[in-house]
Amino acid sequence: MIDLEALKLFNTAIMNTESTTVSKTYNLLQLKSRPKLLNILLFLSTIYVFSTLGTAVQKLSEGPMTEIQLQEEMELAYGSIETLTAQGLSQDNIQAIQLIKDNVAYINNHSFDLTYNLMIVVSLLGFLSILLMFSKQKAGFYAYILYSLASVASIFIITPQDLILFSTLLFVIIPSVVLIFLYNMAMKEVETRDQMLLTFSE
Repeated sequence: MIDLEALKLFNTAIMNTESTTVSKTYNLLQLKSRPKLLNILLFLSTIYVFSTLGTAVQKLSEGPMTEIQLQEEMELAYGSIETLTAQGLSQDNIQAIQLIKDNVAYINNHSFDLTYNLMIVVSLLGFLSILLMFSKQKAGFYAYILYSLASVASIFIITPQDLILFSTLLFVIIPSVVLIFLYNMAMKEVETRDQMLLTFSE
């Protein structure tokens, strides 16, 4: 006669074993996968890098603008100084806009090729850092720091210091610092998962 109680215990043991196996497999997959934060950051960085790269390639293919084209584009983007003054814009803001116009004119007339070739080189460094971090390599994080530093340094290489607007520097530096901090958090989570994976596999 079959012992029903023993059969129940046997079935329970099998189910527990299967559940444990499934749980271990799930945990292993979780530990091997990239953290969600890292995936989000890599996605955003990829969009930005390819956008910058595309802009640089397009500009190089088009070549520098003529003086007439440059003037028309600047007035379309910012308006003429006379119009801005008539609209009651403060003198500080007008000077800032004029500095931006001078910066754009300098790049177009004196450092066009340098600017966009440098953008391509820096973008490729950024893309390399993304690829390395995609494969969860710590070297990718260090490459991203170099990419961020190169982005700031390129501003000083492209234009004279007196044509650099402080707000432009902040626009580059602040997001870079924030992203480096977030990438650091994500890569630390990768390291923690790798350590747990080693322990889990033993």
